[in-house]
Amino acid sequence: MVRRGVLGLALAWLLLFAVEVLADAVIVFGYGATGRVFVDRVLKYRDGLDLVIVDIDPDKLAQAHERLKGRAGVHYLSSIDEVTDDHWQDAVFIQELVTEDVPVKQALLAKAVLQLEQHQNPAPVASNTSSIPATLLARQLPDELKTRVSVNHLYSPHSAAAEVATLDDSPAAQAMKDAVEAFNESLGIRSFRLSNDSLPIRDQLGHSFNRIWFRLKEHFMDMAEEGVVNYPMVELAFMLVYGRPLGIFGTMDVIGLGTAIHIRDVWFELGGVGSRMPTSIIEQWQEGRRFYSEEDRPADVEWLAPQRQANLDGMQRYAVAASLAEDGWQAKTKQLVKELLGSARHLSSREKDKALQQWFDDDEQLQYATFLVAAVTLQEYRHTILENKVLSVEDADALLGILTGQSYFLSRMEKVFQE
Repeated sequence: MVRRGVLGLALAWLLLFAVEVLADAVIVFGYGATGRVFVDRVLKYRDGLDLVIVDIDPDKLAQAHERLKGRAGVHYLSSIDEVTDDHWQDAVFIQELVTEDVPVKQALLAKAVLQLEQHQNPAPVASNTSSIPATLLARQLPDELKTRVSVNHLYSPHSAAAEVATLDDSPAAQAMKDAVEAFNESLGIRSFRLSNDSLPIRDQLGHSFNRIWFRLKEHFMDMAEEGVVNYPMVELAFMLVYGRPLGIFGTMDVIGLGTAIHIRDVWFELGGVGSRMPTSIIEQWQEGRRFYSEEDRPADVEWLAPQRQANLDGMQRYAVAASLAEDGWQAKTKQLVKELLGSARHLSSREKDKALQQWFDDDEQLQYATFLVAAVTLQEYRHTILENKVLSVEDADALLGILTGQSYFLSRMEKVFQE
């Protein structure tokens, strides 16, 4: 495998420079939550470039118009077919951020690559997919063009970090990966290069941290469906471990329940999970309902705490069935929470931390739910990072440090539970 070094980075910048000598546009497909952040970064760091925003949803295009009114060099299109020859010729980077739907992404990326080839433009083509491997994304392209497609998954909410992956470790694929990383760097985004191209497809799903995130969603949605734990209990447990301002279900409401359903469909169809989304969740989405109503306050621990409910025996039975149970769980979980709440955290206030600590100390059900968050995290961490080495331990900690504000998050959790 070609390793990135000074020479690799220099070549990546030369590739971008070669494109930008005659090119001055970034094409963005999809103006959802992450699309908005990516566009803002382009305008902040690369203001001299034209920006082409493409979204089939007229409401999202209207939002883009409203947010960016008065900005010169921004173009708003409702279809890839409206992208002009000049834009294809002048593109320096193409970023896809549409819904997590395999056929939709495949068709869009293939069309983009073929247009660039027609215009003899070597610009990188990247997908924001949180789950789909590059091998699958490029399936509609001829073999000689498949390496043009890369994964460039940008983490919300601030897109300060991205996972980058390509089809294989060929020189062409590695050069494209270098170019994507160089463009990310120009936007102030730290890239984490994945080493998963030689793994079976089921082990490439979700890349690195999103494999952990998927397992958390999978297990806790299934537990909620079985009635052994409710949403507020899960949210508090997740906040205790991850220090995020929203829990699992609140985050899915922000990202979109439809996206979560599409992702689980992909995992199921490719052998990564044994079932699709529970029927009741699909029906909930079809009816336009979310996990929380507009009046609910899922980011407010004071609102969540009085509503938390769980069945300790039910959670323990689930843990045994899912190979999550562990001797000494209570002492280890208390030690972990003590360490996490004692560390610097930028996504949660000290007042929230103190309240969470008090509820945790007094509630064995919350303690076990918190243990399960840690257990699910470690189960997938051991498989993806320690066994499959998709990222180094150091990079995994660095990525989670950006996402949670906590140093050595995963390796510290592993150490607590190994002692």
